[in-house]
Formats: sequence, structure tokens, C-alpha cells
Amino acid sequence: MLQVTFVPKFVSPAAAAWDAEARAALDGGAWHWPRAPRPGEHPAAVAEENVGLDPEVAWRERLAVWESRHPRPRVGIDDVVAHLEHAREVAGVDHIGLGGDYDGVDRLPEGLEDVSGYPRLFEALAERGWSRSDLAALAGENVLRVLRDADDAASEILWPTMA
Repeated sequence: MLQVTFVPKFVSPAAAAWDAEARAALDGGAWHWPRAPRPGEHPAAVAEENVGLDPEVAWRERLAVWESRHPRPRVGIDDVVAHLEHAREVAGVDHIGLGGDYDGVDRLPEGLEDVSGYPRLFEALAERGWSRSDLAALAGENVLRVLRDADDAASEILWPTMA
């Protein structure tokens, strides 16, 4: 079961190229991990020294500067539709589902910023010829079938028992 995610760099070649270029440009930036106090050092003094050394904050600041000079490519529902159609061609409609990945990304495709965009996505898929049963399978029937099959397999007796 393939849960197809909407991470922009996964659904758009232009976004993937932009991301690779950004990482190449920014990974060379100098930053240091915050450190813990050494024996005998006062924790407050070390905390003061560590101010501004949070690598995640430093990365976001450098990315914002870089992005102001190198705008991200637009990624939208059409890119996700193409990605889903590719997954359907490779795996088959009975083996894919939606894996929106709304956690752990800094942005999502336009129109799919949250699950309220799913009706627009399904409408776009229907316009491309996806049947009602294809859309139902994608929306959850496939994953429910797999979970039922896993539950059935879990209840199956693997070893003979003595009667």
C-alpha cells in the first residue's frame, strides 16, 4: 500500500531542483551546536553563549534570505494530480492512498494546505477520468482493506495446537 504524499519536492521536478539547489547553497553555512556546561561552569553563562546557535533557527534564517533571491516554484493541485496518476500507473489504483503529510513540512501545494482541499483534488482527478470507485479506493477503501487483511492475518493460527 503506497500512501502518496504531497511534499512539494516529491510532486514537482521544479520544486525538487529548487530544494536541491537551496540545500547545496546553504549547507556550507557555518553554525555550531549549542553546548552543555563543562564541570565548574555556571549554566547561565553557557546558556548566554548558546544564544543564537540553534541550528534549526539558523537554517530557517539563512533559507529566508536565500529564498528572497531565489523564489520557490509554484506547486499546486495539478502537480499532485500528475503525481497520483503516476503512482496509479506504477502500482495500480488498488494499491495507493492519500498520505498528505501535513506534519513536518514547511509548506504544501497551493490548494492542499489542509484537508479542506481534498474536494478540489478529487474534482481534478474526476476531470482526468478517475471513476467514483477509483476515488473511493484512493480516499480510504484501499487502506481499510489492507487493515482488515492485516487484522485477519493477525488472528490466524500459525502453529498447530494440541487438542
